[in-house]
Amino acid sequence: MDHAKEMKASELYDEVVVLINYLIEKIDSANDKYLVLRTLITMQTSCLRLINQPEKAIEFYNELYGIYGGSIGSSALYTSIAAAYCDIDDIDSAVKNVNRAHAISKGNSSLELISVY
Repeated sequence: MDHAKEMKASELYDEVVVLINYLIEKIDSANDKYLVLRTLITMQTSCLRLINQPEKAIEFYNELYGIYGGSIGSSALYTSIAAAYCDIDDIDSAVKNVNRAHAISKGNSSLELISVY
């Protein structure tokens, strides 16, 4: 996972997308599967948005949400999904997700969450 973070920091977004898809296939061997999933899914949705594929970010999230449910939810993930909905001008869905992110953050909103608002 550290390698994926380094690649993202180097703006190798397409490569991160491929790597994360691979890592998610191997997730069952992780000690804290849901923590790892939250991190990977958030990174993946962010990279997909950065390569102008917000629809794929939403699709990716929805697919994994269908499998794992709310256990993958985090403030950062819902912020990323809200931003993806903003990218495609689906404001109602964006508001729903930004409100979820805000509720999880218990009032300690990140700068990214504030900017999505």
